[in-house]
Amino acid sequence: MVRGRAPRAARAPGGAAVTGEQPQVGDAFGCAILATLAEDHTASRSRAGDTAATALTEGFRIGFIATAVTMVVGVLVAVLLLREDGRGEKVDIVGAQAAALEGSG
Repeated sequence: MVRGRAPRAARAPGGAAVTGEQPQVGDAFGCAILATLAEDHTASRSRAGDTAATALTEGFRIGFIATAVTMVVGVLVAVLLLREDGRGEKVDIVGAQAAALEGSG
């Protein structure tokens, strides 16, 4: 330890690892859901007697529709729920971190 300085692990914010992993897990989860929807629809179309190419095309179509619906819902949530209060205000991050460290120690 350098004199007068806490170890790096003690200085790092606790949520840094979670913040870095969260988008990757969310992307993987979303991709898995869309792939499952597409594969399930492709399999059902194949069982119904469609050719492999037609069934696969229909499966991808369902995946794209699900993606488009998810994007529209996300945009609507952002537009309707995000508020203007506090935007553009200056935030004292150093002060907030110091207060958090003092409160936890």
